[in-house]
Amino acid sequence: MEVLRSLYQKYPNVFSFEEQTNSEVKWAVKVIYSISLAILNFSDLRDKFCEACGRAGVVKECLKLLEGLKMCTHDFSDTRAILEGPKGTKNRFSRIGSVGFEVLGVIYNLSKSIVNKKYFDSCGAVETLLSFYGTPISEYRMTALLCLAYLVDEMNNHLIMATEEAIKDLLELLEGACNSNTRRSLGFSAEEIAYGLRYVASHDGNKKMIGQLGGISVLAAMLKDATDQGEKSAAANALYVLSFDKENKDIIKDDSDIMGLLRNLQHSGDKAIRQAMSGVIWEIAGKEEHKPKSSEAEYAYELRKKIIPLMMEENYKPDGWLGLILGTKLYMHFEKDPHEGIQQLLKEILNAIAADIC
Repeated sequence: MEVLRSLYQKYPNVFSFEEQTNSEVKWAVKVIYSISLAILNFSDLRDKFCEACGRAGVVKECLKLLEGLKMCTHDFSDTRAILEGPKGTKNRFSRIGSVGFEVLGVIYNLSKSIVNKKYFDSCGAVETLLSFYGTPISEYRMTALLCLAYLVDEMNNHLIMATEEAIKDLLELLEGACNSNTRRSLGFSAEEIAYGLRYVASHDGNKKMIGQLGGISVLAAMLKDATDQGEKSAAANALYVLSFDKENKDIIKDDSDIMGLLRNLQHSGDKAIRQAMSGVIWEIAGKEEHKPKSSEAEYAYELRKKIIPLMMEENYKPDGWLGLILGTKLYMHFEKDPHEGIQQLLKEILNAIAADIC
């Protein structure tokens, strides 16, 4: 990180189009690109590395680079230093444009770690990412939206209300990954794009728009053709969140192929997939008698709130929406010894509070 800091301090206008005739500046851009790419590749694979990056100040330095790119392009009104070719071409970005994309990728990888959220909060990351979400450059816009989806909380949920263009870009990205031999598109795996869509869909308006723009059929196709359990789980969870919207319920219910797929996967050997499929079917057809309770629970699930399950009845096995939301969580056992259950509950509450503070 010291190299990045010193280079940016020495060349504050390193991303300026006019400065690119300076050989030292061009060298600095090349070094910044190489370092950013290395961090991106490692952070894509290792959670512990992401946490170490947070502690080392990578979030702050990356945001400085993004602000510098924004300044040198006059809030993206001058993209000469960024773009060299049309969308979808191999030479789309200049070296400077590639730096911006790789740095956004680093920010995205780090934003997925709950441990790193405090570093984003202290740096005003949301404001910077919103400015990148507002760019005319679709690759920047998509990545910024995916970052924001992981960072915003209940109070700021309105910030990830996506445009039709942004949702189309994400669905196109997911289709590209699903149709690729590598199962990746623009460096994003099909699994992480589907999980990103699930978080973007935490906003009610986005749920509806994703359904209207064909997102349900894209996710259903992914679910059917997924190459591993991780992809299936990501697609299943995204479909479950989308099924909270009434129009999306109707889309799913009226498609016999999708309903058949969901029913088949209710018997999957993977517990998480089995529960997700049961959850979707429950949302569509079976929740009316438990509507008040299920609505409260699904709201908490969408907002990623901490849920501590209490087992009150011996040998009870939750299914449907409750089974999906609880997943593999450990229960506080009240069914045999309430005193033991209270001790477990107090410990879990203290752990949850400590995790929020850290």
